[in-house]
Amino acid sequence: MTEELENIEVSYLTTQGKDFKSDFILTSALEEAFEFAFSHTVGKKKNLTSLFWGSHKQQNVADFAKAFRGKLCEIGMKKYLDMNGVSVRYPKKMKEWETDKYENFELLVNHNKRLLVKAVPYYSNLLLLDTEYWNADASYGNGHKNRIQYDYFVLTRIKPGVIHLFENFKLTKNQEIDKEQIKKIVFAPCFKFEVTGYLTKDEILQLKNNGQILPAGAIVNGNKKLEHQYYYCQAGDLNRPNLLIDHIKFLEMR
Repeated sequence: MTEELENIEVSYLTTQGKDFKSDFILTSALEEAFEFAFSHTVGKKKNLTSLFWGSHKQQNVADFAKAFRGKLCEIGMKKYLDMNGVSVRYPKKMKEWETDKYENFELLVNHNKRLLVKAVPYYSNLLLLDTEYWNADASYGNGHKNRIQYDYFVLTRIKPGVIHLFENFKLTKNQEIDKEQIKKIVFAPCFKFEVTGYLTKDEILQLKNNGQILPAGAIVNGNKKLEHQYYYCQAGDLNRPNLLIDHIKFLEMR
């Protein structure tokens, strides 16, 4: 699982990437994903124009894009499991993540086995877990108490990248924008969804044992600077998605 990233001083280049290959298009999921992203990010702002103007524009758009992508991938993963005959449901109470906001979602399979849905854009080739919150035993939490352990970690990707939809959107300071205008920008393309691969909780422990840790401040592929330290696995080193289906079904039969 396990070739290390090529290290050039503080820069790291992925060496085990995986070409994006769509499983299906997420047309029917757009409305739900949009409403989730809007209500959790831009809908909380009193002035929508401020989202696309001024020094905070980049972060505002990024928060919305992550929330939309995350929810879209969660819906896509549930559909993927349903299509393959796996019993899947949502947790009774959705967990509020303290880190990697809106990029991590949770589903329950095989009698309450916890499945983490990690949502990234199609050009990303890394599954990342913040070491401040994730332990090598595949448990999540802040501190030692009330931690939640996960059984499967699934990397999912969508194309196109959501944040790029706003790059050509120009707004002057005196212009106004409303919810429907934002929706038109987001709904313009067809979003292709991919289940890239997965790791089990036992394989998460191997990441630490193998030294697969990226330091805070590292620059990945020349453009992404990491704010925290992460366990990592490259997309090409993940288990194939069809093996996840076989594994879950085998445990259901036991």
